[in-house]
Amino acid sequence: MSASLDKITRNLKDWNKNTYGHITTRKRNLIHKLLTIQKKMDLLDTNHLAPIEMEIRHELENVLHHEELLWKQKARCDWLYLGDSNTKFFHTRTMQRQKNNHISAICNSLSDWLFDPEAIELEASNFFPKIV
Repeated sequence: MSASLDKITRNLKDWNKNTYGHITTRKRNLIHKLLTIQKKMDLLDTNHLAPIEMEIRHELENVLHHEELLWKQKARCDWLYLGDSNTKFFHTRTMQRQKNNHISAICNSLSDWLFDPEAIELEASNFFPKIV
């Protein structure tokens, strides 16, 4: 059982290294390839390279998506690591999240801006039942 667990761990480490380990280099290479293809298309004034360009664009979008996921995970790991204790970091992040999740103004159906919390609550209570 331990040998199979070691094999799985090794495979996961290889997958992680191949997928995320060289993501910046892969992104840089794909951007370079894309620019090269686009220059060739402009010089030759032809679209026969369009399928190759689309393939590179698709691969670049995939790499950018993976890079975004990687940074989100790293940010979350930092939060879990640094924000786990009662620290200034933790409190700052919590207050920032509360601020981002707070509605301070809302535009009603008459295009008037409401800033009073009770008026905002009343407008939301009236609006949402109508859309169901």
